Amino acid sequence: MAMTLASKGKKAWEALDAPWRLALELAWEAYRSGTMPEAAVVVDGRNRIVGRARNHVFDDNGTVGLSRSVLSHAVVNALASLDAYERHEDLTVYATLEPCALCLGAASAATVGAVRFAAPDAYSGSAGLTVLSPHALRRPLVVEGPLPGPFGVLAGVLNLELYLRVNPDGHVVAAHRQYDPELLARAEAVRDSGLLTAAKAKSLPLAGVVHRLWKHLV
Repeated sequence: MAMTLASKGKKAWEALDAPWRLALELAWEAYRSGTMPEAAVVVDGRNRIVGRARNHVFDDNGTVGLSRSVLSHAVVNALASLDAYERHEDLTVYATLEPCALCLGAASAATVGAVRFAAPDAYSGSAGLTVLSPHALRRPLVVEGPLPGPFGVLAGVLNLELYLRVNPDGHVVAAHRQYDPELLARAEAVRDSGLLTAAKAKSLPLAGVVHRLWKHLV
């Protein structure tokens, strides 16, 4: 019997690499908390998760990092606990959104080796930013992304659906309308479906939401 779209979504979620799965779960947690739905996970050279954080611009953070600050981006918070006396070139950051200039600067300052991002950010994404300082040139930061397939789309949809509801005439939506209309159309379809707001009201985990969204992601 052929698999349904929902069944394919469940299977794909279970097969997704652990760092991406955790990062998306944290982004969903941020969404449910009313702040920007973006998150980051830090992995060492043996593929062990050694750090994790989400955005806390509009809510409180009970752990290391900033709270209710414009600087409280996920990558910044995820890197804040790294040992200042060590270099961290074997670490890789998995970020749900393309890092902005602040997050790229934080990754460079923290001396991590690479940043991988799931969804492009047509508004503030800065993956192409080049820094030519001696510090940056000593060990150039590798930036990779976006993540191909439905989960890259999911990361972008989580972010955009929120902006479509709370600030549909703002600069973030306008930038995507101009530079990434396909992702915007998917986010609009998810907004109109009410799936995310209903899942938030029921406090569903992301694993219980992915298969419901699958038709909008593939």
